[in-house]
Amino acid sequence: MPIERSAGGGGGAAGGLTKLVDVTLGADAATITTGANAIAAGHIAIWVVAQLKTAYLASWVDDVAMTFNGDGGANYDLGEVFTNSTGTNSSNSGAAATSIKYIAPASNGGTQNYFSTTQFVIVEYDSTAHWKTGTGSTNTLDTGAASQNATESFGFGWRSTAAINQITFSSSHGSNVKSGSRIIVYGLS
Repeated sequence: MPIERSAGGGGGAAGGLTKLVDVTLGADAATITTGANAIAAGHIAIWVVAQLKTAYLASWVDDVAMTFNGDGGANYDLGEVFTNSTGTNSSNSGAAATSIKYIAPASNGGTQNYFSTTQFVIVEYDSTAHWKTGTGSTNTLDTGAASQNATESFGFGWRSTAAINQITFSSSHGSNVKSGSRIIVYGLS
C-alpha cells in the first residue's frame, strides 16, 4: 500500500506556522529571553530560530547556556556532534547539567559581523505528562581562519513535566549577549 502525502495547510489551526515570539536585543545584555509566559500553549511543536553573538573575547566561540522557564537546576541532558571546516570531528554528551550548553555563537573575538544561526524543534513542548526533548543544529563562521567555521548537530532533554513557556540564552562565561541577537519562536500546527 503506497504512503500518501497529506495536502498540508497554509496556516492557522489547519496547519502551518504561527509566530509566537520575536525578540531582538537593542543593547548588549546579560541574557536574551522570550520573556516569562511568552510561549503560548496549544501547538503540536515549537520551532526556535536564534541569531546569537556574545561579547566573550578569549576565543572565537562561546558556549551559550540555554534554560527553560528560568530553571537553573540540574535538569538538562545533551548529546552533540561537532565538526569544523578542517574535518575535525568530536562528540559530547552530558547529563543532569544546570543548562543546555551546545551552541557556539560567533563571539566578539571573531569576525565582527557574523552571528551564529541556531534552530531546533521541541515536540509537545506544552505537555505536562512527560519530560521534554528536542533536536537541532547550529553554525559558527569566522572568516579570519578557515578552521573556525563550525557546525553542530544536537539533541537535548529537560527533565520537567512543566509546559515550556520561556527560553533564555546567556553566555556560559558570563559575557553579555550582543545587540542584534534575536530569538524567534514559531508554533507548528
